[in-house]
Amino acid sequence: MGILSSAGAKKGAETEAAALKSLAPAYGTLTEKQYGAISPYMKAGQGALTAQMQMIANPINSQVALSEYYASPEYAIQQDQAAYSAMAGAEAAGTMGNTATSNVLASSATQLGQTYLKSLNTARGQQIDTLGDISQQGLSATKTMGGWASNNLSDATDLMAGAAQLEGQAAAAPYYGMQRSLFQMPYYFGMGKGKGK
Repeated sequence: MGILSSAGAKKGAETEAAALKSLAPAYGTLTEKQYGAISPYMKAGQGALTAQMQMIANPINSQVALSEYYASPEYAIQQDQAAYSAMAGAEAAGTMGNTATSNVLASSATQLGQTYLKSLNTARGQQIDTLGDISQQGLSATKTMGGWASNNLSDATDLMAGAAQLEGQAAAAPYYGMQRSLFQMPYYFGMGKGKGK
């Protein structure tokens, strides 16, 4: 490498280093865009997890739920239907004043209440499961974003390291060219065994 070629190498290394440096900030912009696209899923997952934890920490109060149910129009309708069904069955069997019929009528309130509580707990369990699915999707989105950010940082760091290396080559290029030229001088002036080419 002569003095002229070292000047070209210096200029080439400087140009490439500048190009690499100009690309590195694009990874920051890319990370911001990726975060903007995935952050709704991350936030939804966090909200779902909070709601899920609140539901688990505050189970259904059976006494309150049953009191509200027994005072509701829904219970009155269901109780009437159960009583009518029991009475119709007793009348058909000829056991209208029977103790068994009275027991069926008395137990219908308990059965209706237990059925109601079971349906409440089933629905609540499904809600908790659904919130768990949403929070899991949020966790997956958070992991994905972490991977993207890590890759983007790594790529930007690699670009900056490459730029620094090229800047070092650019700074050293004149010295490489001068050193080589000095060693080749004896050949150019006929002082060596052969002429330099």
